[in-house]
Amino acid sequence: MNKEKKTFEEKMEAEIRNLDTKLSEIQAELEKAKEESRPEYEKAVAELKEKRYALEVKMRELKKSGDQAWSELKSGIESAYREIRDSADSAAAKF
Repeated sequence: MNKEKKTFEEKMEAEIRNLDTKLSEIQAELEKAKEESRPEYEKAVAELKEKRYALEVKMRELKKSGDQAWSELKSGIESAYREIRDSADSAAAKF
């Protein structure tokens, strides 16, 4: 396996674990939320879970890809990661 690809996979897996922790924290806040703010929390959590799943699918594609094809997937994964990270940060700050 290409060393750069392996390093990227390891980095992204660590970032995804951090996102999962943040998502769990937001989910915990949802449990404590007042009734009137629950729909907004639920919507944010649902969107984050969708984005997280899409990122997981991209990571699976990356793991299956050959050494040359992975570079094409890399930018899509980085973009998906930034989007979910920014959404999670925004949701955490909002709630």
